Amino acid sequence: GEQDCARMQDALDFVTPVYQGKCVMAQQSTMAFSLGVATILSSLTSDVETRLAGLLFEVPTNAPHLTAEIEIRFGKDVFDLVDGVHKLIRLRELTVGQQEVGRGKNAAQQALAQIETLRKMLLAMATDMRVVLVRLASRLTVLRYFAEMKLQNQMVHDYARETLELYTPLANRLGIGQLKWELEDLSFRFTEPEAYKRIAKMLEEKRVSRETFVESAIKRLKSELDAAGIEEPAGEQQDQDE
Repeated sequence: GEQDCARMQDALDFVTPVYQGKCVMAQQSTMAFSLGVATILSSLTSDVETRLAGLLFEVPTNAPHLTAEIEIRFGKDVFDLVDGVHKLIRLRELTVGQQEVGRGKNAAQQALAQIETLRKMLLAMATDMRVVLVRLASRLTVLRYFAEMKLQNQMVHDYARETLELYTPLANRLGIGQLKWELEDLSFRFTEPEAYKRIAKMLEEKRVSRETFVESAIKRLKSELDAAGIEEPAGEQQDQDE
């Protein structure tokens, strides 16, 4: 509604001077990153408080002295969401140490158990599931930026692997198929670039083949209808004209 739009505009006015000239991951503009998160949350039909948190959660990092202002200006609910997102971001420091998996069956099993423990900790820390939603949206925004910039380095690979191990299962567990699919797709692009290219090429070839088959079938059908003296339905003819 109009009130929600006004609150989002207020938040945008609030963060613009704070984010100006600031960058997040791999030199992405903090403003572009935050708008990306808010846009994803909006596409998921989240409530306005969640979208506000998506736009505001970089404020404490860039301007700690304005953190209290968030509660005064946007309410305790939004402040608590922003605080919750920061707790999850701090939790990521624990996941970084789990990137390297040792050799042997026991080491692999131990690593999987540690990742599952981290998932449970993440969910336990997020008493409001909207916090996890913002975290998933922020990770997707980062991966989209990596893809847009065509980055391929160790940092990108680590982020992608962490996403597959930690965030994709969370999206699946929360039933957010839209986020799960894209997080998985982008992560696979970075962790298995050659396999991703092969699959993308095969899918494109199949798409072209399907389109060619459909076009051929339509032409054949029209020819047979003409031969039988049957006219196309008026509605379909109108669609063709448009």
